[in-house]
Amino acid sequence: MMLTTLYSLFVDSLRRLAAAELQIARSLPRILEGVSSQELKSVVEEYLKETEAHCERFEAIGAAMGEQLTGERAHIAEAFLREAILCVERRGEDRVIDLAAMSILRELVHYEKSAYEIVRSIAEVIGESRVVELIDSILNETERTERAFILLTEDMMDSMSVAREKGRMPPPESLLSSRPVERRGH
Repeated sequence: MMLTTLYSLFVDSLRRLAAAELQIARSLPRILEGVSSQELKSVVEEYLKETEAHCERFEAIGAAMGEQLTGERAHIAEAFLREAILCVERRGEDRVIDLAAMSILRELVHYEKSAYEIVRSIAEVIGESRVVELIDSILNETERTERAFILLTEDMMDSMSVAREKGRMPPPESLLSSRPVERRGH
């Protein structure tokens, strides 16, 4: 699609967001398999449910506009998802892997939130008020998901700090090292 008008940019952006939501919905189950924390699994499961609902809303948005919102690729979302999948497939300390995967997912959700804010602004400028309401509901859910990831990140980092203080985790320098932690007596 040629980008010659604000409307064409709007449709192109919606197509990329629709593709991103579909890619996220397809990738989150694989990420779920690789995380160990029940709390993180719960947040990712909720993210998956919201994403599936977003995919349905994109069908409604396309119908309301008389546009097909398929056929694009969301390269940015694809990169985040590929990184998250690679992360959960790595070997290492479960809590550190979970934290790393969650960090990547937080980046993805933040990207989504920014993209939705931009699309919402364009919709307002070009008078697509019927779409603004649907985008608002997606944006609200995305903000809740982002907040859930932020709170869980803080909780996990706090618990890792407490575990380290009580001697149940390797010292911080070994967690930062790229070398595996040597266990005594093994």
